[in-house]
Amino acid sequence: GMGTVYVAEHLILHKPVAVKVLSAQLALTPDLVQRLHSEARLAASISSPHIVEVFDVGATPDGRPYVEMELLIGESLAQRLARCSALAESDTLRIGEQLATALAAAHESGILHRDIKPENIFLTRDGKLKVLDFGIARLREAHASADATRAGDLLGAVAKSPAMLYYLD
Repeated sequence: GMGTVYVAEHLILHKPVAVKVLSAQLALTPDLVQRLHSEARLAASISSPHIVEVFDVGATPDGRPYVEMELLIGESLAQRLARCSALAESDTLRIGEQLATALAAAHESGILHRDIKPENIFLTRDGKLKVLDFGIARLREAHASADATRAGDLLGAVAKSPAMLYYLD
């Protein structure tokens, strides 16, 4: 709800990516821009095959912040449950194991997700689970940096990414 997600091709790596661009109106709100950057930093700091991979952050030519991440093909757990109404026991166990692995990796990195729900759990076509949306995540106190202005908000500079954007329907 904070912006638009585009399918793009990284111009140097020739790799498909997803680019989440903050809406023009929200880009004028410094707290929301900081939250988007913090979300990207926190997700990128976790090493797990079950956390969405963040490649870069930057700003569009008109100044709207974006996050470039791996392109995922599949559906959210919420979509799967709406379509199937119930999961098979084997699917439930596989999803639970992968989710536990993702959350353990986040916790080992000192990060609390704080918004685990079916909409933020993505199931790829090849059966891999990915945890999304670290928008309200925060660092545990023991891991908080001296640069933190408040839980989950970190200071830092962003880099520009050479991506070509296409609208994702």
